[in-house]
Amino acid sequence: MSDLMEGEVLKVAGMATAELHASERWMASAMVAVLLCADTLPDFTSDDVWDVLRHWKTDPLETERNPKALGAVMLKAAKRGWIVKTGTVRNSTRKSLHASPRTVWRRT
Repeated sequence: MSDLMEGEVLKVAGMATAELHASERWMASAMVAVLLCADTLPDFTSDDVWDVLRHWKTDPLETERNPKALGAVMLKAAKRGWIVKTGTVRNSTRKSLHASPRTVWRRT
């Protein structure tokens, strides 16, 4: 298996594990936040979704979520046909991510 394929397998496995350890309540709130971003912004990243969750004061419950679970939420919204990758990335605005690239999404 190539390093690229192995990396993708590990990424998917990690998101699945994160999703299992996040509460259903947090996952549902995150999905609504994704849809709000999709409906109100021309394009968006996971940083925008985190901003909505913080604004709703949904995020402070550390025991309810794993930050990596948001990747699973984004992919679930894409599989349902609600959002699509634009093919571009934008550097993260979150200090903890050190400007790492974030996928840019838009409403389908």
